[in-house]
Amino acid sequence: MNKKTYVKFIDFSIPMSVCNLNCSYCYVNKKEIQEPIPPLKYPVDYITQKCLSKERLGGNAIINFCAGGETTLYPELFNIVKDLLAQGHVVNIVSNGTASQKYDEYLQLPQEYLSRLFFKFSFHYLELKRKNLLNVYAENVKKILNSPASFTIEMGASDDYIPYLDEIKQYSMENFGALPHVTVLRDSHKPNIICTKLNRRKYKKIWDEFNSEMFNIRLNYWHSSNDKTYCFAGYFSYTIDLINGILRPCSFISTDISPFEKNIFENADEEIPNIPIGPNCPSKHCVNCHAYLAWGDKPQLNTPTYASIRNRIMPDGREWLKETIKEAFNTKLYETNPDYQEVQQRYPKGCIPYYPNKNKNSLLENIFSVKNRYSNNIKRKVITVCGAKIKIKCGSGK
Repeated sequence: MNKKTYVKFIDFSIPMSVCNLNCSYCYVNKKEIQEPIPPLKYPVDYITQKCLSKERLGGNAIINFCAGGETTLYPELFNIVKDLLAQGHVVNIVSNGTASQKYDEYLQLPQEYLSRLFFKFSFHYLELKRKNLLNVYAENVKKILNSPASFTIEMGASDDYIPYLDEIKQYSMENFGALPHVTVLRDSHKPNIICTKLNRRKYKKIWDEFNSEMFNIRLNYWHSSNDKTYCFAGYFSYTIDLINGILRPCSFISTDISPFEKNIFENADEEIPNIPIGPNCPSKHCVNCHAYLAWGDKPQLNTPTYASIRNRIMPDGREWLKETIKEAFNTKLYETNPDYQEVQQRYPKGCIPYYPNKNKNSLLENIFSVKNRYSNNIKRKVITVCGAKIKIKCGSGK
């Protein structure tokens, strides 16, 4: 059987903050929780069969869905996922592990579809315990484990968990057969700050106990210099707003940094722009390095595969990733896009030809400026007047 290849990683954001949990470290503004769920601006079959067809994308893709709140609560998601699986794509869904009826619905899909379906279960231990949902969570994980679909368990490295680590480890081994992977939590308003009161040495020592490749890549590339390291996000991978079809090269880049922004749902016959970020990314670190770097957006870096960041082997030999997903998650996109060096020669400066020194215009910007900012899939305008910053949520916007 020939190995199936995947040529793109597409991260779909859903600007919806509705959630059934209320975690202490969550970035969702509680005032936003009651806002209505935004409807799609385009029909489902048009999005899945025209805008995201294999022909338009240049092949099959690995497609991730993540909302600001609980992803599975988005009403149209099931039909979108079903259609994309029917085309041969791999689909990842980020979820908090409590949506029992939703998972049951997905598990009714054909086995071949399920072999390309992956759930990233966020593990909010204390909130699950507070709401008496630990048994529900464990049962849902076991449903996926005993199906053709794949999963991972991911826990935020929150200081709140430290007194409960032995308890968390015991629960995890009993119910998942392995420890959860661990991710670095960052401040959504100050994305260059890790959410911890510990110094880096102690923080690393505590969370290294989980032996998580996810934690390693997140911490290893924190505040690592991006200067002159060519990034192929925008060519290998995209971030797209599911509601309005706005494509950006990655979740960090906004319109005040680069003019590269395109509604790819407006005209499905039009080619998707494929212009990499290039060597001038202004971020101090790759904000979602566990995805972009693991998929190979910077070919010159020796990074772990996405499979190693997501998989665990249980004592009985079973793995969280089944064979089809494990094979897909071992993809490096520079291997499935062999023309990437020609693309680099064509766009030596990428889609951000020049990003000025931040301090250069800081005086004028502190007097008055208006900028777009994307944080956790929510678009905001940041208006600065005489040093005071006013943040206005813009929703998904067109």
